[in-house]
Amino acid sequence: MKKSTRRILWILVILALLYGIMRLYFYATDDFRLSNITYNMPYQKEWEVAHLDSDQEQQLQAILNQQFAYLGKGAQSYAFASDDGKYVIKFFKFKHLRPSLFQDMLPSVGFIKDFKEKQAGRKKRKLYGVFQGYKTAYEMHKKESGLLFIQLNITGNPARTVIVRDKIGLKRTVDLANIPFVLQEKGITLRAVLKGLLDKGDIEGAEDRIGSIFDLYASEYQKGIYDHDHGVMYNTGFVGQQPIHLDVGKLVKEEAMRNPEIAKGDMLLVAAKMKTWTRNFYPQYFQQLSNYIDNRIEKM
Repeated sequence: MKKSTRRILWILVILALLYGIMRLYFYATDDFRLSNITYNMPYQKEWEVAHLDSDQEQQLQAILNQQFAYLGKGAQSYAFASDDGKYVIKFFKFKHLRPSLFQDMLPSVGFIKDFKEKQAGRKKRKLYGVFQGYKTAYEMHKKESGLLFIQLNITGNPARTVIVRDKIGLKRTVDLANIPFVLQEKGITLRAVLKGLLDKGDIEGAEDRIGSIFDLYASEYQKGIYDHDHGVMYNTGFVGQQPIHLDVGKLVKEEAMRNPEIAKGDMLLVAAKMKTWTRNFYPQYFQQLSNYIDNRIEKM
């Protein structure tokens, strides 16, 4: 074998090993890094929320004094659950919400400049949409979203830090003065609740929980807001018996939703997601739950 051929083979082997190591790292850690939840953003007045009073600030500090363990990731955030099991702190995945390092390195000339501006605009709209969703929920749907506090602007408040344990158990001290975050009550997703009930054959219990979620959506329509995502099975859930909207990153204001006919059209999309999930995982209960869903929508 020629020396040049052996060299190429070694390079390919090394690249394959590096790729494997990278994939193992991403699997083991979900790529949670402080740099991925940090973004040096300019202050935006529209992202401000009402300041906490002294009692609320003390409650927030008491919650943040405990550690939070890695819970999982979504399209928009990393989530960590408090050690007492009552709360979740979310950090935004800015690696998906800001221009990439590769784009920043490209020269701003000709069609490349147009490409960079287009991509930067797309990321900015995505970031603003997510932040606006949380602010809308915090101001108009706070209890029903289980939201305790949101910080969208960087405050520079040195008093706020929290210790989190990542997916492999490493502890990180997060300086909340420089990182936007969301603090929320810890809920159980609708699909997990229904699975627990239907595994026991509790159809009435499942119907009751589905009805509560429909009531939650109806309350949103009445406020002129709705979830653009329609991911009802994992975006909604319960804290005890209280239905809540767990993920409000795609909650939008839309006055037209106050119109019952328009609201019903959106509710049918939500119902379709419930029916599809039931058909796929509990076909033996599909017809009964499908009939219940149809009847609830007609009554509403």
